[in-house]
Order: sequence, then structure tokens, then C-alpha cells
Amino acid sequence: MSKTGIFTLIFLLVVGALMYSALKGVDSATCEVCVTFNGRTECRTGQGRDRNAAVQKAQTAACAVLATGRAASIKCGNATPTSVSCD
Repeated sequence: MSKTGIFTLIFLLVVGALMYSALKGVDSATCEVCVTFNGRTECRTGQGRDRNAAVQKAQTAACAVLATGRAASIKCGNATPTSVSCD
């Protein structure tokens, strides 16, 4: 194997290791959130780097089903969830 081939292989291994270490902590928390808005309840699951991010993603997904329009979506997103269950 030539010198260039060896350097290319080493470079690819280093880049791969850096990418793996950077991404291994992504979406490490999973939560199911139920939101009640305008008399309707919707439950959704979200994943995130931590518990707060997972809860926010799940609540946003639930509110996408429950709320229509920007103002209602913001109000739903600011509502306290009915239940939160995280792994």
C-alpha cells in the first residue's frame, strides 16, 4: 500500500471516530407527553439530547395535532402537559 493510501486510511478513521463521538449522545432521552388543549388530549413521543429537549419535541408534536393557527399553537406549546413519562 502506498504512503498516500495509508494517510488516506488514517484520515478516514480519524474523521469516522470524531463523527461517532460527536453523534453518540444525540437523542439519548425519550419521553411521552400528553397535552390537553381545547378539551382534546393528544399523546406523542419525542427524543432529544436531554429530558427537556425530548419533552419539548413531544409537546410540539402533540400540539401540531391539537392546535390550528399560530396563536393556538403557541398557547398549546406553553400549556402544562397533562402527563410526562420519560425513559
